[in-house]
This record gives sequence, structure tokens and C-alpha cells, in this order.
Amino acid sequence: MDFNKQVQRMIAFIDQEGDEKTVEIELKGDEEANCSLGNMINKERIKINNYYTKLEGIVEKQRVVQVSMLANDARMHILILKERRLEALFSEVYLKIKEDINNISFYKKIFKLLVLQALCLMMEKNVGIRIRKKDKALIKELIPQIVDEFEEMSRMRVRFEVDGRVFLDDNSLGGIVMYSNCGCVKVENTIRSRLGLIRNLVSSFLRNQLFGSNPHRKFSD
Repeated sequence: MDFNKQVQRMIAFIDQEGDEKTVEIELKGDEEANCSLGNMINKERIKINNYYTKLEGIVEKQRVVQVSMLANDARMHILILKERRLEALFSEVYLKIKEDINNISFYKKIFKLLVLQALCLMMEKNVGIRIRKKDKALIKELIPQIVDEFEEMSRMRVRFEVDGRVFLDDNSLGGIVMYSNCGCVKVENTIRSRLGLIRNLVSSFLRNQLFGSNPHRKFSD
């Protein structure tokens, strides 16, 4: 009887021991499973965060590029409008001068000054001069005055040879082209060339007057 009780106790102890081990194993398994699941969730969370961080970077870059493109387009549009305004202004000047040179007395003064200026640049005793065909009578009339005035300025007596083969365009604003006899020195002193020179000289000033100075430019023209 005592033996049977002892056996029963041993069996009960073994069963209890087995149950405890089973519970322990289950708890350990659950803990490991939860830990593994937590690691997996953390890894996926990191992947998702990295993905959206990268996506935000791409979107921000695209936004910056788009803003830059829009700003450049706006600057280009403004620049075009400014150049059109300047072009319109120079066109007005051109038309006004074209109207003024139709006044014979005005053109005669300008023509004489252009010839004298070219002579001062050339400083040659014998020069050729190219003019518009319709200015032939004018140069013939002015040559004696020009020769005397230039001699007074330079102490040099000059002799003209008017080119009778090649002429400036009669539809041009007028003026002269002067050259040395050897052809190695030439001065273009047409009204159009003078206007071009003046335009280059005053363009920067006019831009500042019309549109204000550019804060990004370190040097002026």
C-alpha cells in the first residue's frame, strides 16, 4: 500500500514537472516569437521610414528644380521685355534722326562734322572718300570749307578724291567712309555706325535709368 502511494506520488510529481516544463517552454517560445516579431516589425518600420525619407528628398529636389525653372523662365521673360523696350527706344531715336536728316541744313552740318572727324582720325594728306550718290553735290560744295578748317586745326593741307565707282546706299542715313590711298587705313563714319557706337555706350546707362540697377552685376558695361 505504501509502495503504491509512493508510485502515485512519483507519477504526480513527474506530471507536475512535465506541466511546468511545458508551460516554461510555451512561455519561452512565446517570448522568442514576440521578440522575433518585434524585430521584424522594427526592420519593416525602418525600411518604410527610409523609403518615405528618400521619397521626401526626391519630391523636395523636384520642387527646387521646378521653382528654379519657373524663376529662370520669369527672368528670361523680363529680360526679353526689357530688351524689347530698349529696342523700341532706339527705333524711336532712329526714326527721329531719319526725319531730321531730311532737313538739308541739319544734314549738311552733320555731314561736315563726320568728314572732319574722319580726317582727324586718319591724319593723311591724300584720302579717298565714299559717299551716297545723292551727296555728290553736297561734298563738292563742302570740300573747300573742310580743307580750310582741317588745315587750320592740323596745319596739314589735305586733298580729297571722291569715289565715283562705289557708293553708299542712298536709302541709308548717310555719312562717309574714308580711306587712305593705299587702302590700308579706313574709317567708317556713317550715321548708322555712329548710332551703333552711341548705342553700345549708353545701353547700360539706359537700362539703369529705365529698369534700375542689377544688384547681381558686379561690373557695369
